[in-house]
Amino acid sequence: MRCKWCVVIKLSFVLLVGAAVVPSTIAREKAESAFGGLKKLEAKDGICVVLGDTSCELAIEMAHKSDLLVYVQLPSSEDVVRARRTAEAAGLNATRLQIDQGDLSHLHLADNVADALIAVGGASKLSEAEALRVLRPQGRASLLGRELVKPVPDGMDDWSHPYHGPDNNPLSQDRLVRAPYMTQFLADPRYGPAP
Repeated sequence: MRCKWCVVIKLSFVLLVGAAVVPSTIAREKAESAFGGLKKLEAKDGICVVLGDTSCELAIEMAHKSDLLVYVQLPSSEDVVRARRTAEAAGLNATRLQIDQGDLSHLHLADNVADALIAVGGASKLSEAEALRVLRPQGRASLLGRELVKPVPDGMDDWSHPYHGPDNNPLSQDRLVRAPYMTQFLADPRYGPAP
C-alpha cells in the first residue's frame, strides 16, 4: 500500500513539473521562430508590428532582445489589459512596446511606417493589402507563414544625404511628393541649419 502511494505521488510530481515546463518551452519556441522570422525579414531596428500574439510573450521577448519598437494590436479588451500588465511586470514601458486595442481588419498605424510585420495565430483577419499599407517601401512581412516585401512605388526618389545626394544638389527626381507638403518622419540626427 505504502509503495503505491509513493508511485502516485512521484507520478503527480512528474506531471506537475511537465505541465510547468511545456508552456515555457512553447514560449521559447515561439520566440526563436520570431527571431528567425526577424532575420528573414531583415529587421534590426525600427518598428515591428506583431499581430495574433494574445499572450504578448513573443512581443515582450522581441522588445527585450532587439532594438525594435514593438507594436501590438489586439481585438479583445481583456487581452489588451492582460498584455499591458504582463509587459509592465516584464519591465517594459511604452518606449519599447505599444499595445493597442482594435480589430485586425484595420491597423491603427499610418501608411508606410512599419519596418516589419509578423502575424501569427489569431491574425487571420489581417488582409495582405492592410499589411502592405502600414509597411514602408521594402518593408517585410510574415503573414501566417507567407512572406511579403512592399515594393518601392514607381516615381519615388531616394534621399541618401541631407541634401538629396552626395553632390549636395537638393533637386529631387521624386514624382510622388506634391504640395501641400507635410512632414512624414522626424529622426535623429536632426540637422539644425538644414532648410
